[in-house]
Amino acid sequence: MEATRNRKDASIDIRTQSAAAKGAGGVEVSVQDNGGGIPPELKENVFSPFCTGKGGGMGLGLPIAQRTWPTTMETSTSTPAPEAQQ
Repeated sequence: MEATRNRKDASIDIRTQSAAAKGAGGVEVSVQDNGGGIPPELKENVFSPFCTGKGGGMGLGLPIAQRTWPTTMETSTSTPAPEAQQ
């Protein structure tokens, strides 16, 4: 919710699908929002503990979320929306 907190048109889309189509077992979870995105200088380390772009943030949210998934699951990734890549 923080990623979209200053937007009147805020949206967060969470989808799940079987990973069988990609030749894997389990479930693929996709989360997409229309927030401002991750600053380029933080992108490399965004899943590292204590990496934060917020003035009071601890930098633990994404590392904890990534480590919550079973170890057999692929690593979390962050990809900008097509309109943000322009």
